[in-house]
Amino acid sequence: MDEFERIQQVLSSRACTTGEQLHSPNVLTGIVRCGLCGRIMTTAKGKMKYYYYACCGREHGCTMEYIPARALENSVLQEIRAIASMPGVIERYLEKLRQENSRANRSLATERASLQKQVDAATRAKEGKVKWLVETLPEKAVASEVSREIQSQIENIERLKARLLDVESRMHNVLADDARADVIAGFLKE
Repeated sequence: MDEFERIQQVLSSRACTTGEQLHSPNVLTGIVRCGLCGRIMTTAKGKMKYYYYACCGREHGCTMEYIPARALENSVLQEIRAIASMPGVIERYLEKLRQENSRANRSLATERASLQKQVDAATRAKEGKVKWLVETLPEKAVASEVSREIQSQIENIERLKARLLDVESRMHNVLADDARADVIAGFLKE
């Protein structure tokens, strides 16, 4: 399996919503977060054609009950209407959100750069050990030890790449939050 396929596998394993759910009539899918574990909530269709919001953390032990979609959406709309009548509150919140996202993005960018350096260094170390092994053709006991070290390096590289992917995903989420905030701000100012 090549690197692209491994990355796609990691991304799909973290996805909580399916393509069908993304086109759901429930507008809060993927936006609403669970009050217990903080994971996103997505829609699920009940037995009688009613939609419910379900926590994606249920698969990981979250005990949040299913929430009727209509009730949740009406509650959110009431809150949005109340907030929309207070433009100063909106501006302060959006400015605070932009500042927090900017700090988070800088921190994540620093972490991403550090992880990339670690991946590069670990890859060079692995390549050096492989080159040494090929050039010196050591006796069997030494070759076995070098083989274990190389495997350890490969596992370390994979862990770093997975963490790098997670950081990049979080950076994407921060940018998406900024974009949503701008859209909401524009909508509420109309």
